[in-house]
Amino acid sequence: MSLERGKPDRPLRRQPSYPDERRRVRPFSPEKSASSTNSSLAKPAKPVNPQSLQTISAEPPPSFTEPFRDRTSESVPPSRSQHRFLRRLLRSFRHLFAKLKNWLIWLFTRWQFLIFAGFLTCVSSAIVAIAFIFQLPALPNCPAVFWPLASASMRFECARIAASKQTAKDLLEAITLVDGLPPNHSMRPEADRLIELWSQEVLKLAEELFHKGDLKEAIAAAQKIPAKVTAYRLVEERVNRWQSIWSKAEGIYKKAEASLRKRDWRGAFELAVGLLDIDNKYWQTTRYDDLNNRINTARVDGNKLFKAEWLADEGTVSGLLQAIKLAEEIRPDSYIYDLAQVKIQFFGRKLLDLAQKALDRRNLQEALSIVNQIPKRARVESEKRDLTVLANAQSLSWQDTVAGLEAAIAQAQRVLPGRPLHPKAQQLIVRWQYEIEGLAQIERARLLAQNGTVEALFNAITAASQVSSANPRWNEAQREIQKWKAETQTIADRP
Repeated sequence: MSLERGKPDRPLRRQPSYPDERRRVRPFSPEKSASSTNSSLAKPAKPVNPQSLQTISAEPPPSFTEPFRDRTSESVPPSRSQHRFLRRLLRSFRHLFAKLKNWLIWLFTRWQFLIFAGFLTCVSSAIVAIAFIFQLPALPNCPAVFWPLASASMRFECARIAASKQTAKDLLEAITLVDGLPPNHSMRPEADRLIELWSQEVLKLAEELFHKGDLKEAIAAAQKIPAKVTAYRLVEERVNRWQSIWSKAEGIYKKAEASLRKRDWRGAFELAVGLLDIDNKYWQTTRYDDLNNRINTARVDGNKLFKAEWLADEGTVSGLLQAIKLAEEIRPDSYIYDLAQVKIQFFGRKLLDLAQKALDRRNLQEALSIVNQIPKRARVESEKRDLTVLANAQSLSWQDTVAGLEAAIAQAQRVLPGRPLHPKAQQLIVRWQYEIEGLAQIERARLLAQNGTVEALFNAITAASQVSSANPRWNEAQREIQKWKAETQTIADRP
């Protein structure tokens, strides 16, 4: 069998247009099937030609050197499904272009859109025209100009640029630039006119600085106005008025602050109202509001301090500790902060007094407990340490013996000169030395009275009478003397 070049060796199968398409199957007919079978059986077989067999066997095999043909790349006629897809796509594009055409026709036939488009065009044209009209030329580089060699036009241009900033510093700089022209210059009259105008503006800006609260800048700007201009005549009067107003306002403010430190809230508020009469916006608004806020803050802190003092007046340890804690809440920026610190120290010293009273009752534990509860903010740390030493010394003196008193003296001598309780330590030492003398005389009298005779008792009374009334042991000596006198009277009354 020979293969013809360019044609497939077998017919291609038609691909279904859609995946669900099925090949049509004819219905089965037994009669047709039987007839076809019988006809094929009845038909004689075709004889084979020997020449054709020779021709087929003589045909050479296909050459493998021939280039391989890609059968898939051969053109295949488009199927029915592709035709349908192209028709639908074309129909969609036509529908879309028809809608767009109708919308554009509708839009350009509406008068609102035409008015908006015309307005937008006019505005754009106007903006472009104004930009071209007011387009300024490049400004000169004034800071880089060497002024001794600069032209008059350059001076005027840079002066106008500086004056356009409308600040006192720039206006004074503009005045300096144009004032550098010589008197015989052709543009000198224009320079004098501008200097006069700018000087008036400098004085106005200086007044604004004064009302903004910048007194020094206002005075400095006003005093730099040239003396030859008309505005210079007002400078001295303005400066004196500004200084007078400022001094009066500061005096009112300081008096109000002094009233706050004294906790005189009413007086401070009355003084604050006086700031509203000051002819200066800065003092009428900013400083007045600031002083009012300070008064309100000081009033709150003052109430805390009053409550702390009320707690301290109870005279109890807990009340004094609460008073210290409440006074500590007052902030350092308060006007009564210094007073609160003084009160805290005062409360701490009252706690020390309570500790000393506990020692006078010979209650060492209570005294040391009170001392240890005193906070550091009370600033009595030195007194606390000294009182602890003296408390231990006093506890030794409670033994009522010479040895105990001598040990108490040695303990009290640890409080060196310069310490807060050194004078008190010296007083205790002197007292204990007197006590040692009085106790020694009482002990000698007791030894004499041990015999129990009238003579021994009289000798004991004589020895005990030598104890001075200034001696801390004088009361004890008097009790012993009365006891011995009673004993002598008892002996004398015996039969």
